[in-house]
Amino acid sequence: MVYQSFKYYLARFGVAFFLLFTLGYAILFFFHEIALPGVVFDDTVIKVALGLMSLFFGFVVYGVFGDFQFYKAVEEIKRIDYQEPGKNIIGIFDRLIRFTESSYFLPAKGNRLRLQVIQEYANYLLNNGREDERALNIYLKAFLQDTRQPKFRGVLASLLTQKESLNANELDLLLVMLKADNYQDQALVDHLAGIFLHKNEYSNKTEPVFLEALAAGSPLSKNIVVFLLPILVAKKRKDCFAVKFFLKALSHAAPEQKETMESLVSECYLDQRFQFSDPILHDDCQAVFNNLAENSKVRLTEQFSHQQFQERWQKVKLFRRGDKRSLSREKMRSGISRPLTWILGQSIADFWNPLLEGSRKIVFKIFEGLDKVGAISTPMKLIAFLSLGGLLVWGFFSLDGRFSQRSEEKPQQSIQEVRTGPGSQIHTIQIAAVTKKRQADSIVSKLKKNKIEAVYVLKTQRISGGYWYKIRLGKFFTKSEAEQQARRLVENKIIKNYFIIALNVPASKTKTGK
Repeated sequence: MVYQSFKYYLARFGVAFFLLFTLGYAILFFFHEIALPGVVFDDTVIKVALGLMSLFFGFVVYGVFGDFQFYKAVEEIKRIDYQEPGKNIIGIFDRLIRFTESSYFLPAKGNRLRLQVIQEYANYLLNNGREDERALNIYLKAFLQDTRQPKFRGVLASLLTQKESLNANELDLLLVMLKADNYQDQALVDHLAGIFLHKNEYSNKTEPVFLEALAAGSPLSKNIVVFLLPILVAKKRKDCFAVKFFLKALSHAAPEQKETMESLVSECYLDQRFQFSDPILHDDCQAVFNNLAENSKVRLTEQFSHQQFQERWQKVKLFRRGDKRSLSREKMRSGISRPLTWILGQSIADFWNPLLEGSRKIVFKIFEGLDKVGAISTPMKLIAFLSLGGLLVWGFFSLDGRFSQRSEEKPQQSIQEVRTGPGSQIHTIQIAAVTKKRQADSIVSKLKKNKIEAVYVLKTQRISGGYWYKIRLGKFFTKSEAEQQARRLVENKIIKNYFIIALNVPASKTKTGK
């Protein structure tokens, strides 16, 4: 189950990240280089939208595609002619069962879909008379899915009753069959009772078999009483099963055992043990009490007076530590009370489920349309896929190259022409000087996010080899103006360090920031 969940989330996140780093990168390339070339703008909203779309396609659409593939295969299976046996049909069922264990489904949903396939698989095998080991295993899965259906019960029961020895799981399966049939199969009851008597096995799961066999007048009734009655009498049990067994065993018991059983049953009547939980059993206990001798009635009545009964139960402290929490959980589970978290969760589900179902229907329609185009040959599909991949790769490298070129250029600034004399100076703020272009691009990106547009990178040769990438900001007529702007950026915590650079301007015109 953990492995299945791991596959589920790994595949979905993988699809989401693949779309984000391929299609998302291509869309950003379109906006920056084709639709709005040369325009600097904040693309955060676009990136968030692309992230949400990638998650939607990675989780919702990917899952719906799995559902579409599954239900399409199920529809094809339903059109199979059951009178046409063949290994290829069995292979289709086996592949579909394996498909429910793929990354398209969480364990719980995969199990539900797998059981749906197993029902069809079991019907096919049964109609073709298959009783090999694989077929019997499929019948077992189908039966356990719904034990009320008798279709596969007969095949399994005939197999199990013919085996000389049964393991624990096979015995439990027979018990499940009996319980599902409400112990109406007397032959199976007698068969199991005989097995348990032979093994001298007594437990909670064998009790109902012994009781039903005794109640139905099984030929094994005498043996059951001899085996079970001493155990129940020695423990002085007065629970529902024991009392019912005593009532059925009265006619088979020895006189001394009969007296003990009548006393235990009468005590249950005087205790009013089953008055509300099982009124019929209470009346049967009363009948036994009424048949007692008068002296026995008086003795038992004095011993189990109603007042003593009430006083005894008044002293009982029923709840212990943790029981109240368990009771609260059971109240929530049974619907007696609802916590606030459940109400909020239900409200969210009421909003989300219709939205998800609507999206699912739309995606299903799209897949149906694509499926109709699926008549294209496999080589053509492969060529189309490789062409799309080539375009994405080309867009990736083109976008990377253009971004590299743009980052080395000075940004476009709004300028004004100012007349200056020869040899005049302007000043600029140098924020940092780094040796790697990637570091420079990162600093420029952070400044632009803070609405600082007049920033540029100056690339110069290093004496020791390589380049300096100097990040500078603005151009000012005087050093004091540059100082004032730099201090303002430091106060706003946009930059930490700086120094002012004086630039000589040989021409009569210079560009300055507004």
